[in-house]
Amino acid sequence: LILCRNLVFTYFDEKLQRDILERIMEKLVSGGFLVIGTHESIPKDVTAVTPYENSRCIYRKAIS
Repeated sequence: LILCRNLVFTYFDEKLQRDILERIMEKLVSGGFLVIGTHESIPKDVTAVTPYENSRCIYRKAIS
């Protein structure tokens, strides 16, 4: 479980968001969860995580 709320996906530009998300994905185990703030969003074409049960702020890393 990684909590990343109200900073990265709110205040950083998209390039930096993608760079940080890539680093988060390196640390997050397969099937692990990423929680972001309710008013944040992950860049649209990211496929490393999917919304968990149609949640807007809880994502799950793909199981490999």
